[in-house]
Amino acid sequence: MEDLTIEHQQIERSNTTLHYWLAGPVGHPLVVFTHGGGMDHRMFEAQQALVAKEYRVLSWDMHGHGQSQPLGMGGIFSLQTVVNDLLAIIDHLGYQQACFVGHSVGSYVSQEVALLSPERVLALVVIGGFCLTMGIPQFLSSRMQRGTNNVPFSEFNFSEFKQFMVDTVGIR
Repeated sequence: MEDLTIEHQQIERSNTTLHYWLAGPVGHPLVVFTHGGGMDHRMFEAQQALVAKEYRVLSWDMHGHGQSQPLGMGGIFSLQTVVNDLLAIIDHLGYQQACFVGHSVGSYVSQEVALLSPERVLALVVIGGFCLTMGIPQFLSSRMQRGTNNVPFSEFNFSEFKQFMVDTVGIR
């Protein structure tokens, strides 16, 4: 089995240094791995080794994780900041589109990219995340207005929820 060559690089963003790693054939479609909270790029090492056989793979450390510095004084760690940082890395690499794989907080980053820039997303993989669309608060609010919010989980109408999410995500 051949060894995987991983390139460690960094970029200045939001007045700090972000670290990222690249593997796989240059010019092949890009797969982006975004770790969960309290983790770093290493959480996807096993997957990276497999995927990098046929794809260009980007793994990175969000601000304050792994080797990436936290945001400086006055910096606000927000989903929008992280998304902008990730897209800046992808742009720097010359890619217009990618497959986004995210775990936990990383799944929220990937979902936000898909919602804000759907033309950049070839595929979306959400691991251990929760849907962040505006549909959930609206759905729960409508249930509260109808007085059906205290229904036990075993009686929850998932088909109604699923259709509401399809309708809402389609709007956004």
